[in-house]
Amino acid sequence: MKIVLLIHDGFEDLEYFVPKYVLEVSGYETLTVGIREGKECKGRWGLTAKVEKVITDVQVSDIEGVIVPGAYAPDKLRRYAPVLKLVREVYEAGKLVCMSCHGGQVGISANIVKNHHATGSFGIKDDLINAGAIYEDKPCVVDGNIIWAQGVHGLVEYCQEILRYLKRM
Repeated sequence: MKIVLLIHDGFEDLEYFVPKYVLEVSGYETLTVGIREGKECKGRWGLTAKVEKVITDVQVSDIEGVIVPGAYAPDKLRRYAPVLKLVREVYEAGKLVCMSCHGGQVGISANIVKNHHATGSFGIKDDLINAGAIYEDKPCVVDGNIIWAQGVHGLVEYCQEILRYLKRM
C-alpha cells in the first residue's frame, strides 16, 4: 500500500517525518509529493524533504491515502487545483485522508470537511467551523475516512489511528 505525503516549504517537520517513519517501519510505502519534482522543501524547523513526484503525476488508483502535514505548507498547497483535486478524489474514493495541525486548510479548500467531526490547530478552528465541520478540541479525531491531528502533541494517537485504518483496508 502506498501513502502520499503532501509537502511544500514550511511543512511541520514532525508531522511529516513521524507518520512517514511509522508507516515505513510498519511495511507501507510512502511517496513524498509536491508541486515540483525534485524540489528540496524546507520544514518549519529546518529539516528538509525532497519531492519524489509531482502532484499531477499521482493517480488515486495507485495510492491508498494522503497525509497533509501542518504548519505553513497547507496554506500554500491549497492554492493549487491539482492538490485539491487529488485530496477530494481520495476522499470520494473512500480512501484515507489525514490532516494535522493546519493541514485542514487543504481539506477546507477541497470541500471535504462539511458535517465531519474535525480537529486541527486552534488557528484554523473558525475556518473549520465556517466550512461546516464540527470542531472538537482533542489531540486526534477520526470521522469516516478522515483522520485529524490537532498538532504535534496528537501524533502518537494520530499514527495509531492511521495504522488501525489501513489494517482494515
